[in-house]
Amino acid sequence: MKKFLMAVAAVALVGSAAFAGPNNGGVIFLHDASTSIGECGAGSAPSSCEAADTEIDGSDNSTQVWKVYAAFKPCTAPRLKAMTFGITYSDFNQGGTLYMSGHGPCIGDTGNGAAEFADPGWPASGTGDVIVWQYTQTTLLVEAYWFAGYAYYGAPSVFALNANPDPGLGGMFADDSLPALQDPIAGYGTLGFNEPGSVVCPSAGAEGACCVGAVCTMTCEGDCAGNWLGSQFTCDPNPCVGTGACCLNNECFIMTQTDCEGQGGRYYGDNSTCPQQDCGGGTPTHESTWGHIKAQYR
Repeated sequence: MKKFLMAVAAVALVGSAAFAGPNNGGVIFLHDASTSIGECGAGSAPSSCEAADTEIDGSDNSTQVWKVYAAFKPCTAPRLKAMTFGITYSDFNQGGTLYMSGHGPCIGDTGNGAAEFADPGWPASGTGDVIVWQYTQTTLLVEAYWFAGYAYYGAPSVFALNANPDPGLGGMFADDSLPALQDPIAGYGTLGFNEPGSVVCPSAGAEGACCVGAVCTMTCEGDCAGNWLGSQFTCDPNPCVGTGACCLNNECFIMTQTDCEGQGGRYYGDNSTCPQQDCGGGTPTHESTWGHIKAQYR
């Protein structure tokens, strides 16, 4: 069984980093789970990376639990199978102030495909870990690990995520392909004990304006039930209101009356379509939007 688990880890981590994989741009951050129960799924979970609680306060040496989460860009399709990372903090066993009382990975059944390959002495400060999920994780927010402990009598301290100190591992995500595609972890969070922590979240994804009739919402292209205008457009001002066919320079475009007439075009009314119009003595027309036209010249 041990050889099988090591093979799973090797498949996940020995791959190609030459091309961006599905986990590109992902980060890992820390969150106060507001519980003393050291297990996966216990306590509070953040609704998003931006909603992470990165500070734990207390001075009575009671056990607190905090979690590691992986977060990925909106409008992407992550496939997280394995992760390498490290930790640093003011370690009580090294003369510091933060006492660790428990820890564990949130990766599924370690007897059925999941695996953890931690450095000797883990989770001491300056050590690293490799975790392999039993099942490929495909959500934008993934619970990855839990730690339990406390800051000795309320002493201020910072618990920080970073790359695995092994130079052959570093901080990486790996997918489930063969060979695995590797993506560097793009950012690392910290958790403060009686002082502020910090969170670094993935950059914005490709959300754009989606028009369903005159109603505009910001969605991913695949989630748009109407006309997705592109990630370069927002709903303020609303690009979905009052559009119709406009003949401009012998070609037909879909745009607002204001935009059409402002460019010297002829507007055929709201909800009119290009195939109904002749913009120039038989010149072929095509249906588009004014936003798409502007985007071509940016």
